[in-house]
Amino acid sequence: MDRRSWLWKRRSSEKSHSGEAESSGSGSSQSERFSGDQALLYHNAQSPEITSKAGEEEEVTDSMAALAEKLSEALLNIQEKEDLVKQHAKVAEDAVSGWEKAENEVAALRKQIEILTQKNSVLDEALKECLRQLRQAREEQQRKILDAVSQKSMEWESTKHKLESQVAELQSQHLHNTSEASADPDIRSKLEASEKENSILILQINSLREELKFITHERDLSSQAAETASKQRLDGIKKVAKLEAECRRLKAAAHRATQATDNRSRSSTYVESLTDSQSDSGERLSATENDSKMDSGIDCMPSNLESWAFASKAESDKYKKEKASVSNNFMSSSLEVNLMDDFLEMERQAALPQMQSGIRTDSMSEGRKISFNAELEAMISRTTDLEEKLEMVEVEKMKLEMSLNECENQLKTSKIHLEQTESKLEALNTKLVLETEARKSVEAANARLETSKEHIDEMEVHMAELQTLLAITSEGKHNAEVELENTRIKLRKSMEYLEKMEVELVELQSQLAITNEAKLMAELEIEASKRKLNKSMDRLEDMQRYLAEVQNQLATSNEAKGMVELELEATNIKLQQASEDLDGLEAYIEHQRNQLQSVREEKNKAEVEIETATKSKDIAESQLEATKLEMQTLLSKIIVLEDEVQRHRALADEAVDKCMNLGSEISRFKHLKPENFGELKIKQDKELAMAAKKFTDCQKTIASLSQQLKSLATIEEFLLD
Repeated sequence: MDRRSWLWKRRSSEKSHSGEAESSGSGSSQSERFSGDQALLYHNAQSPEITSKAGEEEEVTDSMAALAEKLSEALLNIQEKEDLVKQHAKVAEDAVSGWEKAENEVAALRKQIEILTQKNSVLDEALKECLRQLRQAREEQQRKILDAVSQKSMEWESTKHKLESQVAELQSQHLHNTSEASADPDIRSKLEASEKENSILILQINSLREELKFITHERDLSSQAAETASKQRLDGIKKVAKLEAECRRLKAAAHRATQATDNRSRSSTYVESLTDSQSDSGERLSATENDSKMDSGIDCMPSNLESWAFASKAESDKYKKEKASVSNNFMSSSLEVNLMDDFLEMERQAALPQMQSGIRTDSMSEGRKISFNAELEAMISRTTDLEEKLEMVEVEKMKLEMSLNECENQLKTSKIHLEQTESKLEALNTKLVLETEARKSVEAANARLETSKEHIDEMEVHMAELQTLLAITSEGKHNAEVELENTRIKLRKSMEYLEKMEVELVELQSQLAITNEAKLMAELEIEASKRKLNKSMDRLEDMQRYLAEVQNQLATSNEAKGMVELELEATNIKLQQASEDLDGLEAYIEHQRNQLQSVREEKNKAEVEIETATKSKDIAESQLEATKLEMQTLLSKIIVLEDEVQRHRALADEAVDKCMNLGSEISRFKHLKPENFGELKIKQDKELAMAAKKFTDCQKTIASLSQQLKSLATIEEFLLD
């Protein structure tokens, strides 16, 4: 025993030095204190039963040291998370400074946009003058076109009359067909009514089926409940009948013993009055008869009592097992059965000294009965105290089970949150795949979608970071689950230890019964039982301390779980912001698609105008001679406009480059700290949308001017030819 306790102390000291944080030190000090107390218990122990349980207490101390190490690891993880929070704060400050720079650049761009708008107004005035001249030319062309149209309109009217006559014939045929079809409305209404009735009947049948199923299920449940109640009542009646029969047997045995003693006293008084010779023979005969009767009675009584005690113990064990398996509602009945067992054992033990003391004098038997009854009352009070303590331990056991169920529910909720985040990530991945496909299709159409590629790449990087954060949170969750499993294992060990304590209490009760049979060794065995009870009380107190420490560890695990849930909420917020960014990108892509469609429509219009121009070229050749003088004046204006257009294009290219740079910086800032820039991003997107609209208007005007210049250049080449 000394060697084991020394090794155990050495293990606890080595594990206490391995801690790095304050919590690990406190846990090791508590484990050393607990180990010292148990070492004293081992040195003071004298019974062989306590020596056999040293291994179990060593396992408990090892588990306490492991819990202390886990607490130190949890504190290290918390410190690492605090360092990460500080790093994020620094990154946020850098992002704010960059955002201020971006705002300054946006203000400069606004000024440049105002300058460009002023220049666009000048260009619009010049374009209006050109359009007036073009309108005059178109009006002259339209006059000639109207003459040709009037001729063709006559032809169209003749064809129109023919088509109207055909339409009238078709309408008459249609009316005839509809009149035939309207003859059968009654049949259709009847069919619809019958279909509705059939559907209503089907619904009623389904409802009746469900009600029948429900009624049959209720009947089954009621029959099962009645069967279980009847079985329980029959079991109770059987047990009560057995107890009554055994009580009757005990009473009959006690009555027989008292009658034997009375007959013996009477026979002794009767024999004294006889002669000496007859007295000797009578005493011998009566002695032999009484000995035979007592031997037979004593032989019958122990056999009956032993069989009854064995049966009562077996029934009490079975009833205890049923109590542990069914519910706590059967606590009272089990305690009553145990009390009946103790009462019957007391009666049996009380009957034995009466039978043995019948041989002696009545005065001596009464004094010993009084002392023996006092001892029995003391033992009964001790057994009741032990049973009350067992009830308290069972209540604490139920509380621990409730706390474990709460922890399991919290783990289930955290798993549900993780599944939701994983589903959101899958949806985001699908969106990213779709966006990449759309990006490949749009790259050939417009070069501006390169900016969207950069944004998508940055979002992919952001998603990778989010995935790393989710991996970290999943690791934390796994660690929390491992800690909960360890606590469950420890609680199971404590439950097993409590069951062993219950077995020890049963053994103590059996030992108390044996001490009553042997009077001479009763005092020594009672002292030994007192020592054992005190040691068991000390062990119960130690177990209560251990349970309190386990509850504290569960509280720390709940705090760690709360930190993990906060991190999950932060990741959910980041994911929502990422989804908002993706929605903004989708809107931007749709806007660009609309712009492409508008450009295509303008291109089609331009092609139509070119076709009309080619058709009207033959007509315009006669008018070219009159417009040569006007063209010379227009050429001078066109040169000026070309210079202004080139300047405008240069400024527009610079604005586009700055917008691209701003977009890249904004995306970088979004990547760094997207939480604080939601409102500013919306404002900037609006401003960029307005600038993009103005830029598209400028491009449209430039394109129209270039088309006009090309048309004028073709006219000049034609004139030169």
